[in-house]
Amino acid sequence: MNKLRFLCGYSFRCLFIVCALWLLAPSASAQFSSGVQGVVQDTSRAVVPNANIKLRNVQTSISQETKTNESGYFRFSSLPPGDYEVTAEVTGFQTKIQTVTLTTGQNRDLNFDLEPGQLAAETVNVTTEAPPLDTAETRVQLTLEATKLRDLPLQNNSIFPLMALAPGVTGTNPATDNFNPEYFSGMSANGRSAAGNTFNVDGLSVTSNITNGTSNLAPNPEAIQEVTIETNTFRADQGLGSSIVVSVTTKSGTNDFHGAANYWFTNQKLRARTSLPFIARYAPFSRKDFSGAIGGPVFLPKFGEGGKGYYDGRNKTFFFAAVEKLRSTNALTGVETYEAPEFVAFARQNFPNTIGTNLLTNFPVNGPVQTNVLRRAQDTFPTTCGTPATANIPCNLPLVVQGTWSRSPFRNGLQYNFRGDQYVGTKDRFYASFSRSQSDQEILVNRSAFNNTEGRFVNAFQANWTHTFSPTVLNEFAFSYNKVQGENGIGIPLRIPSISIQGSTGTGAGFAGSFLQHNYNWREVVTWVRGNHTLKIGGTYYTGD
Repeated sequence: MNKLRFLCGYSFRCLFIVCALWLLAPSASAQFSSGVQGVVQDTSRAVVPNANIKLRNVQTSISQETKTNESGYFRFSSLPPGDYEVTAEVTGFQTKIQTVTLTTGQNRDLNFDLEPGQLAAETVNVTTEAPPLDTAETRVQLTLEATKLRDLPLQNNSIFPLMALAPGVTGTNPATDNFNPEYFSGMSANGRSAAGNTFNVDGLSVTSNITNGTSNLAPNPEAIQEVTIETNTFRADQGLGSSIVVSVTTKSGTNDFHGAANYWFTNQKLRARTSLPFIARYAPFSRKDFSGAIGGPVFLPKFGEGGKGYYDGRNKTFFFAAVEKLRSTNALTGVETYEAPEFVAFARQNFPNTIGTNLLTNFPVNGPVQTNVLRRAQDTFPTTCGTPATANIPCNLPLVVQGTWSRSPFRNGLQYNFRGDQYVGTKDRFYASFSRSQSDQEILVNRSAFNNTEGRFVNAFQANWTHTFSPTVLNEFAFSYNKVQGENGIGIPLRIPSISIQGSTGTGAGFAGSFLQHNYNWREVVTWVRGNHTLKIGGTYYTGD
């Protein structure tokens, strides 16, 4: 099933195709959706044209420069979230420097009031906190930075339960982890269905093109720089959904090496004892969840004239890698009804060659601990039990019994993420990332011959090329590809899909099966600063099968 969605009408689609052919760029728009804008004035409130404005990323030292126009206005677009230093400099005025922190998709107003004087540097308003009222921000949203993700409790190390913290969100989130490629949240906003939720990683959609409101990828929190949860006034390029927009920005390397590692462990022995004597002991379970990450500049050996050396990636080439590994068993308990062992023995003795006896012999119930008898022969055959009409079945022979069971099926997962960033001069920026998540889960039933496993896999690739044509024209071209695959019923006896006995719990997993899903996403955006206005022209194409 293909879905073709554009932001505007037919003429806009034609413009998008022309732009794409003009650029011929096989890459993608990622998390670079933030911006800084402002006006430079003197102390008399007169605008200062042609002032030199320099923006520097504090973590990577990557810098950009522009000049104010005739209205004293400047703007930097297509920025990743992070800490920035903005410098305003013009002849006859003192240089001023401000620092600002940007979150995903945020546009910040940052104005300068320059005082007459020499070009001696003066640092003012040094703060990394957002102002109480940001006049450039119109979204109703919640941003959770990496520090908050470390401090907040994360159920199963998943970020999705944090959707409940955003304004206007209602509903409940089913338990999940980072290895589920088909996660559907029960939360919603704006009175809409959860099917209207959309999910993005680094600016590109990871929402299933097959099932609305379903996320195909959930990065490990160690790989996440921040999560933005929007519930209203979405940007035009986020218009596919009508409920909640969850945008994840992954970490990139910086000029310094940084890393982290976590290990989370629990089992039934760590649970508090119950004060109720009739409550059974906890069934065995365990969860071992390891995650780690490392990032920094790229250093590579270099050979050639002048002897051995190395490529120094500081200020231009960065990498970041993260991994998460899960090994767990879950505690499952329940009550089941099944055929009495005495009845099976009677059937073997009196009807050894029937299909029913063959099934009960080759696919026996194992595991439950019998607690009581639900039905005897006299309950089913009140007038004919013990007579030739019923093969002389004893009237007090148990037919169906009830028992309790406890099982500990395993669930294992592995996810790894890698991204690289390359800056070429001051006009080009390249970005690429790859993520793989896989899991396998054991399905245990009362007849062990029907025990089976389910496997899930997802591969996700993204790439981005951003080119600056001039201080007022910038272009981004984006591509992403997700492959989701699953296998069900691995190991079940294909000749017997299921067994159902009247009055007892049925058993079976049907037949083994698999599914395969491909999602493609192209995105093209041109940003043009014209006077005091910023225009964005572009489109997005989605397709999947």
